[in-house]
Amino acid sequence: MFFPACQGRELNSRFTRDTPNTPASLTGIVDHITFDIANRKGHITEVLANGERRVAVNLPSRPQVDSGPYAWFGITLRRLDVLDIVPGKLWFSTECPSSDVERRRTLFRTTGQTSRVCAIEIPDIPAVSFIQTNFFVDLQPEQTRNTMRTFLPKGPPELRQEINVPETLATRLQSLELEGGNALLRINPIVWEGDPIVDVAFGF
Repeated sequence: MFFPACQGRELNSRFTRDTPNTPASLTGIVDHITFDIANRKGHITEVLANGERRVAVNLPSRPQVDSGPYAWFGITLRRLDVLDIVPGKLWFSTECPSSDVERRRTLFRTTGQTSRVCAIEIPDIPAVSFIQTNFFVDLQPEQTRNTMRTFLPKGPPELRQEINVPETLATRLQSLELEGGNALLRINPIVWEGDPIVDVAFGF
């Protein structure tokens, strides 16, 4: 699961990348984006105004872009200051049965001890440029990958004008090992000239 820490998490038609002129009936805020390794599918969970969570969009099977990587999602950013600052401490507040308090507390503490913070190198973004960060789940983590799909042959549909970007680019992928060590999260940031309509957009 990916929890986007950014200000532009309102759900709208930006999720209908294949048919950008067909608005989707989405009203909440993105809580997290899920990738199911078992069936290679994903979904978006939203938070409604009343605090309830529900699956807003069921994504089809993620496209396989090579012998191991599957495209998960991408984020288009006009500038970096739309990202939220990571707090020094995280507080969790939730209601649960009194009989389950100790189990949940133990689970949070155990998970917290094994969690880690990783710094991702993000290039500077010049004026009238954007950064497109694509996320892949690689089921062959032992493979060395020097090129990766950009998914930007005409730029993301959130740009005011089309741009030309190669379908693949040489890249220095940044990788995070997923739980169990059987897969890697591959992160590919791309900086290119262009003028996005919104500060933050998600693409699938």
